[in-house]
Amino acid sequence: MSHWALSSILLVILLSSCGSSLRTVINSSQPELPLSAEVILLEVGSSIPDSAIYIGQIEIYDKRKGKKLCNYNHGIQTMKFETLKSGGNTLRIVQHSPPNGESGGCHQFKAEMYFVKSGNELVMPLNQKVDTALIVNRDEEHYARPEFSLDDRGPGNNIEWPYKKFRIGIGAGYGILTAKDPEGLPPFLNDYVKELRSGANIRMDAHVFVSRIAAFGIRYSVFHTENSIYPVQFIDSQGNSTIGEIKDDIRTSFIGLSVMARLPSESRTSLLLGLAIGNIVYENNGVVIEEIRITGNEFGAEFLTGLDVQLNETMALGLEMSLLAGALNSLDIEYGQGIKETVNLLESEKESMGRFDMSLGLRVLL
Repeated sequence: MSHWALSSILLVILLSSCGSSLRTVINSSQPELPLSAEVILLEVGSSIPDSAIYIGQIEIYDKRKGKKLCNYNHGIQTMKFETLKSGGNTLRIVQHSPPNGESGGCHQFKAEMYFVKSGNELVMPLNQKVDTALIVNRDEEHYARPEFSLDDRGPGNNIEWPYKKFRIGIGAGYGILTAKDPEGLPPFLNDYVKELRSGANIRMDAHVFVSRIAAFGIRYSVFHTENSIYPVQFIDSQGNSTIGEIKDDIRTSFIGLSVMARLPSESRTSLLLGLAIGNIVYENNGVVIEEIRITGNEFGAEFLTGLDVQLNETMALGLEMSLLAGALNSLDIEYGQGIKETVNLLESEKESMGRFDMSLGLRVLL
C-alpha cells in the first residue's frame, strides 16, 4: 500500500472518530503535489480529457446535521486540499446537494479527483453557472492551493491548515517529585525536604511528522530545585559539636528518543500524546558542613500529553503535562577533599527520579 493511500485511510479513521463529514477513497496512487500548486474546479456536467488520470472519489456529507462543513467555499477548499495531497490537480463535482431540510442546512458534495497534464482541454457544460473565483488558470502546469486562514477555522468549520512536517517546541513550567519523603528524619528536616520536592523545569523537543498523525524526534528536559539551612549544629559520635550548613542544589536532566501522535480537532487545537525513552542524569552540588557532589545516571521514560493551539500557520501555543519514571541504582559521591566513592543502592534504597511536570511554551511549525 502506498504512503499516501495509507495516510488517507488514517485520516479518514481519525476524522470519522471525531464526527467529521469527509470521506476519501483512493483508486490510483500519485505523488503528492506541492501546496503552492493550483487545483481547477469543474462543476457538475463538465467533461474531462480521456488522458486524465483518475485518482479517486471524495465526499462531504452531513454526519451530524448542522455541525460540519456547512459553508460552500469551506467544502470546496477542503476537497481541493485533499486533491493536492492525493496527487491531483483537477476536482470535478459529480453531485452537489444545497442546504435543505434533509441535508441539515449544509452543502453536501460528491466529487472525483484527477491529474490532468498541462495543455489538455477542460470543458464546462453550456449554461452551467460557475463561481469564477474558484476557477484558476488552466494553462498552468500546476494548479492552485486553496487559501487557509484563521477565519476558516473554528467551531463549525472543519478547515485545517496543511499539516507541517517539522515541530520544534520550547517551554517552561513547574515540576513535583513523586517519591515519598524519607522516614525517620529530624523534625526540622521535614519541611526542608518538602521544599525540595518542587521546582522549575525547562524543556525542548524537535519532531518530524511522517504522516499527519505520527512523529519521531528527540526530547530534552531539565528540572532544578534547591534549599539550604544555616546554622545547623552537628554532633559526631564522640560528642564533638560543629556549626555548619546543609544545602542541596539539584539538577535532573532527561534526554531521549520520542514518538508522538498528533490528533487534530475541528478547531485550532490538537491533542498530543507521546512517549520518550532515554537517559536520566542526576546532579546534586550540596553541602554538609563541607562541599559534597553526588551524581548518577540511569535509564528512564517520559509519558506526556498536551494541547497545541495554533496561533497562525507556523506558530502554536502549547500546554504540556508529563510524567518521568526511573530510579538510580547507584550514586557517585565526591567529597571536598577529593575523595570519591561509588555507592550501589539496595532495592529498598533506590533513588526515585519520578516527577510530574506542567509547562507552557511556544511551538514552531515548519
